[in-house]
Amino acid sequence: MYFTSIKPANRSPLGFYHSKVSTTPVQNKPLYNVIQNENAWNLEIALPGFSREEIQVEIKQDQLTIKAVPADNENKEKTYYKEFNLNEKSIQFHLNDKMDAPAIQAKLENGILLVHIPSKTPAMPSTVNIEVA
Repeated sequence: MYFTSIKPANRSPLGFYHSKVSTTPVQNKPLYNVIQNENAWNLEIALPGFSREEIQVEIKQDQLTIKAVPADNENKEKTYYKEFNLNEKSIQFHLNDKMDAPAIQAKLENGILLVHIPSKTPAMPSTVNIEVA
């Protein structure tokens, strides 16, 4: 499983850190894009051929895990030639303290899983009037 970290912008120019420490073959890691704007991070993860029911999105502690597991096919036809395969795909992202984990939303459109990770809104300090003596 590949571990991918989204870090605050002050840690890298793109605000995104990718660790290549893994023992999983490359074909099991889905292709993805990370887009950051002022209010959120957006992930685009390519999962063609997978249905909504086959995709699991889970947050555990500060790890966002996305896993696509193909359903078992009852059809046991003999295949003579096969160029593409729907293998299980998995990727993890590290969520930093500036991300609002409970507000994360995901939707599948045309084989692309769109994950919206909003930024936490900083608490506005209350106005304090100081009396001048």
